[in-house]
Amino acid sequence: MGLRRDGNLPKGSVRHQGQDAISECVELQRRKSGGAEVEKVRFVARRQPEQVQTGSFVNHKPSSHKSLNYAFAANRPVAVEALKRLISAGHRPRMLLLGGEPDQECHAQLRHLCSDLGPDLLFTGKPGPEVVDVLAGLDLDYLICVHYPHFLPEGVLDAPRIGSLNLHPAYLPFNRGWHTPSWAILEGTPAGATLHFMSGGIDEGDIVLQEQVDVLPTDTAHSLYCRILDAEVELLDRAIPLLVAADLPRKAQDLQAGTTHRREDLWGSGVVHIDGDETVTASEILLRMRALTTSDWSEALTVHVGDRRFRIQVQVQEDCSDV
Repeated sequence: MGLRRDGNLPKGSVRHQGQDAISECVELQRRKSGGAEVEKVRFVARRQPEQVQTGSFVNHKPSSHKSLNYAFAANRPVAVEALKRLISAGHRPRMLLLGGEPDQECHAQLRHLCSDLGPDLLFTGKPGPEVVDVLAGLDLDYLICVHYPHFLPEGVLDAPRIGSLNLHPAYLPFNRGWHTPSWAILEGTPAGATLHFMSGGIDEGDIVLQEQVDVLPTDTAHSLYCRILDAEVELLDRAIPLLVAADLPRKAQDLQAGTTHRREDLWGSGVVHIDGDETVTASEILLRMRALTTSDWSEALTVHVGDRRFRIQVQVQEDCSDV
């Protein structure tokens, strides 16, 4: 949860149990590189007391390995911090799968963290049949995915002995799929982070652990996403002892009560565009501007005035003065 400079919480917000008042979430830093603007994320994470949800548990006899026996599938800077947590706890991956755009800085960082792996245990891009063969030969307990963007075939999901797990930036069953903070703001649904088992459906597997993150009235999708990233890393940190013990809570999702969004839904819904002569209330415009202020200008609210288009991003601060 975001803090003011004096260390206090913003007005109207509620601190999570066990939250350290001096902690921060993530900081987005921009720098120029070769004429282009590059974003870097710095994590300043807090530790929370370990929590275990009730529900059905997955009880498996731990493998003979002293450390976690797992493959790591990842993308984006949050995956770097997540892998650091696993490695610092003594758990190095036996295989690395990188997804998303090639040549990202986070990919170089992940490769560096896995420099002990041979080239036959490092895969980039959409996984093919060779990935299934390698996974089957490793006799893994887990596949752990952090923001991995590619669809994983059944042969990959079923390869680990205990299961495949995904860290998702939403409070499931709400906001399965894409643009989770934007839809939480637009639809007024809960936001948060969830560690869940993977199944054939998109983010539909059983929940292991999750944490809700408050949506503040001054939040943009970007500011909310920063706190969700922090919650994701902490959630994985809390899950490590459960993974080692192979004693995972497992709670089925209520799929009828949740929501799902495809990548293109943000544009297909019509919320991204406003015509210059369209009648829209001030509260609706503010809601859309908040939900569409992300780190990507292509997702910003677009206002059409004649034959010109203007993209809008905002910063929001509540005026608490008496004037």
